[in-house]
Amino acid sequence: MSPSISAAVARPMRLAREFLTDTRATTSIEYALLASCVAVGIVTIVGALGTTVRDNLWQKVLDALQS
Repeated sequence: MSPSISAAVARPMRLAREFLTDTRATTSIEYALLASCVAVGIVTIVGALGTTVRDNLWQKVLDALQS
């Protein structure tokens, strides 16, 4: 094999090896999954608290204004 052919094969192999061992994207995906789980939790809690506040506080205010 001539030197130019082996260099042409070695470079893509090195790039493929670097791509497969790169963990930066994995960390980014983990952080994105964690942030989305936190966001779902916040939305759930705010939704439940919003219903409670509406039923307990605003309904009392509405009843007081009507009488």
